[in-house]
Amino acid sequence: VQVSPLMNREDLKKVLSIYLELFYDETESPLNLRFDHLSSIVDHRLIFLNEKYATKKDCIEKMAKELSALKAVTPSFSEAVWQREKIGVTDLPTGVAIPHPPADVVTESKLVIMTLDKPIRWHSRLVRTILMICIAEKDFSRVKGILSDIYKIVESEKNIEGLFFSKTKPEIINALGGKECD
Repeated sequence: VQVSPLMNREDLKKVLSIYLELFYDETESPLNLRFDHLSSIVDHRLIFLNEKYATKKDCIEKMAKELSALKAVTPSFSEAVWQREKIGVTDLPTGVAIPHPPADVVTESKLVIMTLDKPIRWHSRLVRTILMICIAEKDFSRVKGILSDIYKIVESEKNIEGLFFSKTKPEIINALGGKECD
């Protein structure tokens, strides 16, 4: 999908259209999926399973705090995430939200994974999985591959359930092609 550097409503409609096409193809098992581009941005310190947050605000604050502690983002990160959330929805029909800040507030590319014990209202939908995609400008050459892998995950509830729920951090890291850390 081609979009302008500063996404507008028409660009968001184009992207949403592609998302919706992808969501209804649930033929592949999550166990058979390959993720060739996520290994470098998956970090065991940024996987939070079965969390008990009740609001979008609480989830984003937790993620921002952890990213800040790792010095992966700039001090203006939280504000930038909220500005991006105002531009358009980041919740998807498959029960996942994919908030993503602009690259200028990201110093180290990371994927934050959070699952919730109960669904919460993100924007217009209930979500139970949040995948915050943080891509630094220095990694723009890898964006297409990273987003392709993310789309494989979010395209179906079956994939999300199979990859993240009833799984341990090491199992998730392994499934996404990452390396286990001590």
